[in-house]
Amino acid sequence: MSADLVVMRRVIGDEAANATLARNVLAPVASRLSGGGDTSGLHRRCVLFECPPTRVRIEDVWAAMAPFGDIEAVALCGYMLAAVVVFRTEAAAASALGAPRPAGGSCRAVPPLELGIDMVSLIGPTHVKVMSDSPIPATGTPAAGGGSTPEPSVAAPQLQTPREELPWIEFRDPSVEGHGPGIAGPRGSTKQFRPSADSLVRGPTRGADGSLWMHGDMITTDERGRRIDYASASIRVRRIDPSPRDRRPGIPDNAIWFEPF
Repeated sequence: MSADLVVMRRVIGDEAANATLARNVLAPVASRLSGGGDTSGLHRRCVLFECPPTRVRIEDVWAAMAPFGDIEAVALCGYMLAAVVVFRTEAAAASALGAPRPAGGSCRAVPPLELGIDMVSLIGPTHVKVMSDSPIPATGTPAAGGGSTPEPSVAAPQLQTPREELPWIEFRDPSVEGHGPGIAGPRGSTKQFRPSADSLVRGPTRGADGSLWMHGDMITTDERGRRIDYASASIRVRRIDPSPRDRRPGIPDNAIWFEPF
């Protein structure tokens, strides 16, 4: 998967990120798929296919998913290294999700599309392929035996020019006592800064004097860990080299680390 998709899942959660990706990649064609334009249950026929970096081709996605059942459409988002596969039946999608991980990628369930965020100006398909008997203008031709065989994919309406992947941002903030000299807060409380989604995705902003600032919320918790206060805050940060204890599974080696200055 792409770093952009990983960051999106970190910021808004797996379910919302997967729904957002599927919703926007399918946006140009979802209302015209079989089902009379009702997209409320479309996700049950869909599988989110994560492509390996070396095989980001719609033909490879189709070949990997075809054994599980008839496919109606595949919408590929090349810069996200992912595609949404629309099967003709829910059973076929369930079969794909229940099968061992295919050699050419991995599969995830697609949440209801209405749980996703409308981001068509940022996320969209790079290629779409549909079968000849779909309500969408056909890009496939009938095959021997009454089935359908996809032809070479056609470019979808270009919603975004593929861009460089965003860096992975990590923030190390040792919690501090919330009560003490110059710190207003109940005795025994703890304050911790939590960066905003934009700061985690794009990194700190630079002040006029060249200093780096991250924006987010300052969270105050009591001695039992219960949140008792929070407020918007901006803090000055500096870039650091992570210590061995900071390196946890799932964090790439090229992550960029910051801490309060």
